[in-house]
Amino acid sequence: MPSLYSRFPNPDDVLALPVETLAAILLQMALAHRQGAGFVPASVTQPDTLEIVDGRDYQHPKSQQVARHVNSAWNWLERNGYIESVGDINGLNGWRDFTANGLAVAQGQDMQRLADAASFPKALLHPTIRDKVWNAIVRSTNATSQNELSDAVGYAFVTVEDAVRVACGYEAKDFGDNLIKRAVDPDTGPLGDRDTTKQTKEQLGLQTLFLGALAAYRNPDSNLQPAE
Repeated sequence: MPSLYSRFPNPDDVLALPVETLAAILLQMALAHRQGAGFVPASVTQPDTLEIVDGRDYQHPKSQQVARHVNSAWNWLERNGYIESVGDINGLNGWRDFTANGLAVAQGQDMQRLADAASFPKALLHPTIRDKVWNAIVRSTNATSQNELSDAVGYAFVTVEDAVRVACGYEAKDFGDNLIKRAVDPDTGPLGDRDTTKQTKEQLGLQTLFLGALAAYRNPDSNLQPAE
C-alpha cells in the first residue's frame, strides 16, 4: 500500500495541495487500509516498515507541517460527512469509516462534482420521482455510472405517461406517442387544450410539446414502469 511519502517524496508538494484535494487523496489511500471495523486515519499516511528502516520519511520541521496539513484534511472530511466514527469502542480509539459519499469518492467519484450534484434542490423534483431521480443525479458523478442521468430522465417520462394513463382512464397497452396524441388531442383528448379563444395551431401546441419532449429525451424503449 503506497504511503503518503511514496506518493509525494517532496513535502512541499503535499503542503501545496488544497485541503479538499488532499482529502480526496486520503480517502483513496484509506480504502486500501480499510478493515472490517474501518480504518485508523493515523495509520493511512504512515510510511511502511521498509521506508522507516531506509529513513524515507519527511524530516523535521516539514514533517510537523505535513502532519498538521493531513490532520486538517481528515477533520475536513469528517465535518463534511465523508468519514465518521464507527461508533463503538473502536470509534473511541480513533477508528473511522466511510460514509456513502466518502466511499464513492474513495472508489473514484469526483468530490467537487459530487458536492455540486448533492446541492441540487430536491424540492424542484416532483414527489413521485424525487428520491429516485435525486439519487441518480448524485450517482451520475461516478465515472462508472454514466447512464444514471439518461435512466433518470427515462424514469421521469415513464412516470408522466403513467400519470396521463391514470388521469385519462386508459389501459396499460396505451403508451408513448399514441398515448400522448390521444390524451392531449385538442378535440377529443381528456387533457387537450379546450380554450376556444386560441387558434388551432396554439391548441395543437400542447400536444406537440409533449410529443417533442418524448421524442427528444425519453428512452424509446421505455413504456411501462417495471414492477418493483
